[in-house]
Amino acid sequence: MDIPKILLSCRKASIAAVLLTGAFAGSVNATPTNAKHSVPLHKADQSKPATKLEIISAVKKVYSGRILSVRKGYKAYGTDCHNVRLIDKSGELLVIHVGCS
Repeated sequence: MDIPKILLSCRKASIAAVLLTGAFAGSVNATPTNAKHSVPLHKADQSKPATKLEIISAVKKVYSGRILSVRKGYKAYGTDCHNVRLIDKSGELLVIHVGCS
């Protein structure tokens, strides 16, 4: 084999390794029942879905730091289950489950 073919096969192998690693890494999540950080969600109107402002205010009552993202969680854990990523004052990244049962 010549050099370009070897480089191409190495590149394909590394791309496959990255894709497989990402596929397995996404499936290893902590369930909200044994989550390290969780916050209950208290809404004013229980019939409507939670707004991002309600979720952020619930997190800020318990944790201090900078909120990076708010995403919907798995519906199996509740309709208002959200995952909040936050960097606390010491620089640690926290994943906080809000309203998950």
